[in-house]
Amino acid sequence: MTTGAISGKVTDANGQPVAEAAVQVTNRGSGFTTTVRSRSNGQYLIQGLEVGGPYTVAVRAIGFQPFTRDGVDVNLSSRPRLMRN
Repeated sequence: MTTGAISGKVTDANGQPVAEAAVQVTNRGSGFTTTVRSRSNGQYLIQGLEVGGPYTVAVRAIGFQPFTRDGVDVNLSSRPRLMRN
């Protein structure tokens, strides 16, 4: 099976990285869900995702408003990067 990935960086309103944020990715078609934590530099990488989508990416961290992005597609030739400042 061929897979893809989603990566990004979790930052606060001032652009500073947020470590240990929970980043949950859900394939809306299959219902598959996986969660990773952002690194100390705010970056995350979720690999092994089924190509296609759409996916929903939800980010939660203590002391911050939750952030959700719907309609993210995963392709073989590119890795969607989701960033929010």
